[in-house]
Amino acid sequence: MLASLVPLCPQAYNALPPAPRSAVSSTFGSPSLSFIGTSNNLKLATGGGGIQMNLGFLSAGCPAATSDLTARPERGNEVLLRLLSQHQVWVNSKLVQATLTFLANVAGIFQDNLGELGTIPLLLEMLGMSNSAMSTVLARPLLFRCLSVLCTRHEANQRRFLQQGGVEGLLPFLSYQQASGVVAVHQDEVVIDALDCLWCTTVGSTENEIPFLDANGAGILLDLLDSCPMLMQYQVLGCINDLFSNPEAVRQAKGWRSQQDAEVNAARLLIRLWNQEERRLGVRSSEGVIVDSKRPLETKRHKEAKKELCNYVEVQLESDDDAGTAPSTSHLNLHTSLDVPELTDKSLELVQAQDLRDKLFLVFCRLGFGDDNKLSLDEQSKLLLISQYETLREGEIWLDIRNELTLQGIKPVSNDTETIEQAIANCQGSIQQLRAQQIDLKEQQRQRDLEQERSVYEQILQHKLQKDREVSQLASRRKKDALFAISSVKAHSERKAMVRNSTVKVNALFDAQEEAELASRGVSGGSVNSTL
Repeated sequence: MLASLVPLCPQAYNALPPAPRSAVSSTFGSPSLSFIGTSNNLKLATGGGGIQMNLGFLSAGCPAATSDLTARPERGNEVLLRLLSQHQVWVNSKLVQATLTFLANVAGIFQDNLGELGTIPLLLEMLGMSNSAMSTVLARPLLFRCLSVLCTRHEANQRRFLQQGGVEGLLPFLSYQQASGVVAVHQDEVVIDALDCLWCTTVGSTENEIPFLDANGAGILLDLLDSCPMLMQYQVLGCINDLFSNPEAVRQAKGWRSQQDAEVNAARLLIRLWNQEERRLGVRSSEGVIVDSKRPLETKRHKEAKKELCNYVEVQLESDDDAGTAPSTSHLNLHTSLDVPELTDKSLELVQAQDLRDKLFLVFCRLGFGDDNKLSLDEQSKLLLISQYETLREGEIWLDIRNELTLQGIKPVSNDTETIEQAIANCQGSIQQLRAQQIDLKEQQRQRDLEQERSVYEQILQHKLQKDREVSQLASRRKKDALFAISSVKAHSERKAMVRNSTVKVNALFDAQEEAELASRGVSGGSVNSTL
């Protein structure tokens, strides 16, 4: 089956047992690269031993390729691509990954030849395979690496990548979703390699940047920067910085808004990352105002290293004075060793050694430090510091130069001393001016906070007064309603009494009338009877 792909030095290759040469020995791509060995055990060698690949898997994985290879000489790159083009090979994840690993190792040597042989369309086809082809899914990082190597500083291959729709094919992989476990590890690897592929194939190529920016490429990278972990941020910022050399990318970035918070624009995102980096590095500040007027950018780790260095130098000088010898310079080795964190995990060491502020400053230089009305005063204060980052870093470098000369016992000539002191004085003046501006912004923020508190207090007071008025009006209304109810009941009683009295009087009147009528009838009846 498949043997491992192992880079070999010339001495190791020469130590291998000699293999009998057959007719399958031809030069390809480079005069120093050739196939040697038998039909069942072929080795790919570079100049007596650059890279070795055991091709014995051909007989089991692709018999057609074996018969073709033994029948007539073939160029090595063509054999490799013909193997990858066999769809039955794609179901074997180990075979695919091993072949792609080998291809990634030799792609930088044969960029021209591999590009002409159609390697880029084949790799893009494998990259676009559905999730059912798990071998190609797991091999995506290797596919991106092969494409990156093929297109690095190679205009022809970059053009082929564009013509085959490679730019559009990269877009789905430039997003980060929260995950855990093996899925998270695989996703991180895919995103990082896809970003590197974008950097090598598209960014920096005027032709390839056009479709990428047409698909809102700057916004895609900012979305990735907004959601990705810190481990990726350094690489994303580097890619964004190179892309921002295109004015169209800068225009898109200025109109970008975060998907997580619509109030966050590109400047706010970069300032937020700057603040996070300062907290991670242990940079001292007092509510956004510079505290250390000499080294405002110095991190906690560098301060601790410098303190240990000074203590060591004092002890060394005391011992040297007691011994009557010249000062030792062995502390310089300690200074060097203190600059490197002692971490067992190499990846963690690299992450801790990074300083995102350098990349953030470069991106801001592309984006511009213009006034943004949407920035708060605290953000404006931080933006002032970022705009002076180069000057502040320069001042720290001059201080380091002066301190190193002092520690080594070197006294510069007067002109050099004057130059150093003048440079430090200029930087210190810029720091004091920056600090004054930050204090002014801080005072404005304090006044604005007081005005906001006063406004809130007035709103609360007005609300209370309005509530009191409403309560008073309600009480008055209720009192009026009660008086009205009482008067209504009294009036109703009086009306009932009046009606009752009126009814009695009317009834009495009717009774009187009836009695009168009866009386009159009785009188008239007596008159008639008397007449009769």
